[in-house]
Amino acid sequence: MITIGWRDGGSNAQGKRMLGVQTREASWVFVSVFVRASVRKPVRTRTGFVLPLVLIATLLIAVLAASLQGVVYRATRQARLGFAGERALHTADAAIGAQLSQWDARAFASMPLGTRSMFTPVLPNGLAATVTLVRTSIDGAVIEAQGISTRNGIPQNAERRVTRVLTVRNAPLQLESPLTILGSAMFAAAGTVTTVDETPPGWSTECAGSDSIDAPSQSVTDTLASRALFDTHWSQWLATASRVEASTVTSLAPIVSGPVCAPGGGEPLRGGGSVTVCVNEWGARAVGEAWPLTLSASSRHQGVLMIDGDLNVASELQVFGLLLVRGALNDSAGHLRVMGAVLVRDEMNHGSRFGFATRVRYSRCALRRALSATGAPAAITTRGWLERF
Repeated sequence: MITIGWRDGGSNAQGKRMLGVQTREASWVFVSVFVRASVRKPVRTRTGFVLPLVLIATLLIAVLAASLQGVVYRATRQARLGFAGERALHTADAAIGAQLSQWDARAFASMPLGTRSMFTPVLPNGLAATVTLVRTSIDGAVIEAQGISTRNGIPQNAERRVTRVLTVRNAPLQLESPLTILGSAMFAAAGTVTTVDETPPGWSTECAGSDSIDAPSQSVTDTLASRALFDTHWSQWLATASRVEASTVTSLAPIVSGPVCAPGGGEPLRGGGSVTVCVNEWGARAVGEAWPLTLSASSRHQGVLMIDGDLNVASELQVFGLLLVRGALNDSAGHLRVMGAVLVRDEMNHGSRFGFATRVRYSRCALRRALSATGAPAAITTRGWLERF
């Protein structure tokens, strides 16, 4: 309740009274309005508004923490997978390196084109690899390794594949013609030496990818340099060959891949009436201390045949590939048949003699096949990988 007091004074009391009434009325109106406004709009304190804000803030923090945790997890997992992938890649590389360090040139030379071989090298725990070798040409192949890593907390395996193209590197040879004589020689009129590149009978499949290039007809112009090159690389060729002593040899039997003959595949001069055909291995064979070596019975070799001394052919000698003679060659009383090339060093200057039945035919395909049995592989690296999550 609001009480307003008035005091009247002065001469014009009625006027003042009238004025006072007006004043009181005006004041009352003002106060009355003020009181009404204050009663209609009271000041109140709102309760219960802080709790929702706290809940929303907590929810946002939880979402941010979960997102950050997911990012960290994915980054960690990718790092582990990447590390496992690198381990698998190095595993595949190591598997190929181990296989090439144990390269079996003779086995490779005896493989038919298109043959696939698989190997499983021994590796440390947590690592595994499978190596596949496919012969694609006479002196070429493709090797592929699949490396697998299963360690370091990886939920699944990490796999990598490494593929390399292989070419067989050979010791340098000077083969300007099918018959190279680094010394003196005598020839019978009926002897035949041809520079035309020929494919051995029955080798159409093996020689399909080999270019046919005739041998040049010019002779060796620098005999001393050619002899020095021969002497430099003789030990290198000898290291790849299986050795026998001349005192124990009267004939050279074909090298057969196994005790049981297998049908078909790569055997030159097949017998038309035979039921099964033996597939001879291609390799390097060296006869040591031959001063001289006399072959008195029918002999045959596929690959590289090395005679460390003089060679006398008193019967038939067939060579498919390369014949290397460190001494002199005497074929006057026998029958020499070569499909490939012949290189005679004539170290002691004894002089070579070739009879009426000599037949030397140049064959680039046979030479490449023979040299693949002695060479080491060189790899051209290409890479690819397959990831499994």
